[in-house]
Amino acid sequence: MKYLYGSYRKSISNKDIESGYQEVTYKLRELPSDSGRLTLPFVIYDKNNYNVYLNSRKVELYENKYSQLQIYKDKNLQNIDVKVKYIVPMKYKIASTVSLVVVGICILLLLYIRYKNRGILYVRQ
Repeated sequence: MKYLYGSYRKSISNKDIESGYQEVTYKLRELPSDSGRLTLPFVIYDKNNYNVYLNSRKVELYENKYSQLQIYKDKNLQNIDVKVKYIVPMKYKIASTVSLVVVGICILLLLYIRYKNRGILYVRQ
């Protein structure tokens, strides 16, 4: 994988990428000292569902025409850590809660039906 900084292109190894629960951290070293946009190998699906931190400071994120993550790097920052966190939308949280409640009700209903039918003997003809 490669990241791009203006015309500067550099490969990033797997040891420089740390994955966590719904987040990924890129440890970038020896960048050019001038300011500009930094393009990372990360695809943005919905810009509103991500928070990006540059050295633990929240920064605004951009996306290029290929939906890749871009951030603005200040001057004289040569060693940086970029953390990208995914924020689960509220509608997904609500949908999973409703699904869990419905599954629980179905299980209780099946147990109730089994309990009611337990005393009935079926006779085969």
